[in-house]
Amino acid sequence: MNGLEKASSVLATRWAFTSILAAALALIVGGQANAQVTSADIVDGQVKTPDLASAAVTTSKIAGNAVTGAKIADNAVTSTKVQNNSLTGADIQDGSITTADISASTLTDINASELNGFKADELIRVGEAEVTQIVDLPSCSLLGLAYLTKTINVPFKGNVLVTAMFTTQASTTAVTSVAARVDHVDSVVQHGIWAEDHTAFSAPGQRSNLVSTELFAVEAGTSTLELRVCDASDTDQRAAAIRGKMTFVYTPNPPL
Repeated sequence: MNGLEKASSVLATRWAFTSILAAALALIVGGQANAQVTSADIVDGQVKTPDLASAAVTTSKIAGNAVTGAKIADNAVTSTKVQNNSLTGADIQDGSITTADISASTLTDINASELNGFKADELIRVGEAEVTQIVDLPSCSLLGLAYLTKTINVPFKGNVLVTAMFTTQASTTAVTSVAARVDHVDSVVQHGIWAEDHTAFSAPGQRSNLVSTELFAVEAGTSTLELRVCDASDTDQRAAAIRGKMTFVYTPNPPL
């Protein structure tokens, strides 16, 4: 075989090999193009935000409980993104809702006449009792005189604040001491503290005013309160009661 024939044979062989290689490569590339890219084909952490088309990630593509608070930007969740009636008290942080966050138009079906089950006229009740009568004062050693008595009726267990005022007048020129207090006299007697004046009088007709304030726990139903008054001695009619008054403020709430 001469040189020309050998060259032609080599070229033919190389052309056939190149054709076979090109055909094989076409089959490989074509097969890969038609195949789907699965998770196994992607290295972990290689799909970035720029690789995702807008709105490509839908709810069905997110695993349950996969989106935590740390993955949500501040202020990203607005009211339009929260399903109606999906938030309960357990979802709201204590003290996070202020007056400014509540629209007055949303406050419907609220009975403003009740608070903690109490009607408005049951939350606070007030009353008074008074007497004007000249009566000689007995000695304080005998617990004094029940000068004014008042029975009140309350709907619930609670507390009553009593403020008493008492005016007494001197009968002689002798200096004497006078006192007044409020007692709660029911099945269990609660004594108040004496309000005292030890230099009440220095001349006939002079007067002394005493004020006593007490807070008593009361049960539902009736409670009786007394204004008791007295002086240092009951031997010479040194002082006489002139007038007395008690005012009451009741509430079912516990004391401060």
